[in-house]
Formats: sequence, structure tokens, C-alpha cells
Amino acid sequence: MNVVSDIMHSTISIDKNMLVSDAAFKMSKHNRGSILVTDQEKHVGIFTERDILRIVADNLKVAGSKISKHYTKNLITVDEKTTLNEASRILSNNNIRRLPVTRDNKIVGMVTANSIGKNLRFMTVGKMLSGSFAPSEAMSAQRF
Repeated sequence: MNVVSDIMHSTISIDKNMLVSDAAFKMSKHNRGSILVTDQEKHVGIFTERDILRIVADNLKVAGSKISKHYTKNLITVDEKTTLNEASRILSNNNIRRLPVTRDNKIVGMVTANSIGKNLRFMTVGKMLSGSFAPSEAMSAQRF
């Protein structure tokens, strides 16, 4: 069974009192589409590319603007043992693209809709080539 810890990547964090421009720079430097937001070293949310787009689309002033005004506060996470299928359902049901992964209630990594989709497609193709692909699996494979 494939679980999120098999495909998770490392995370980056930034304090909620830092500037939007600092977050954008750090995200670009690390080639990430999101950054976890902290308050006194505790994870309190996530700041993503979508947040940057909203700021620009709303003609808000980026210079001097703090992350605290723009990040998503309701952080949805999954345990490291969560299956890729379940993580995919959580992403879809919540209309999000990134899921922080936890171990013992601490964030240890991140999975994305893109990485889950690629892995599920790879697994489906492998099963098809080996002849072990069951018709009941076709429904979940078609979502990607």
C-alpha cells in the first residue's frame, strides 16, 4: 500500500509577521508553491501561490504587506500513514492542492495533488502492464 510518507517532500516555513515579499522570495529560492506559516515556531497556516495571486488580483500593496493578513489559517493535515487514495480524496473534497504530512502531531513533510496524481497514474499503468488492474480501480484512476 502506498502512503503519503513514500512521496512527501521537505517543507519550508516562515513567521507570520514576515513580509509577503519575503515569503515569495523563499518560495522561489526553494522552488516551492507554498510555505508553512509559523507563530512562535508553531505551525498556524499555509501561504501559497494562490494567496499571492489574490493579493495581486485585488490590487493590494505587496510592499510592506505582512503574511499575517493573507495566509490560510485552517491548516488541513494528514498522518504519514495516510494512503495516496485517501489523501487524494481529502485534497479534492477541500479544494486544495497541498497537504502537510504529520508524524506524532508534528509536520514532517508535504504532499501535493500533482505528486499524488503522478504516483497514482504510475501505479495504475504498472498494474495494467502486469495484468493485475481490476475494473473497480478504473474509477479512481480516471480522476487524474
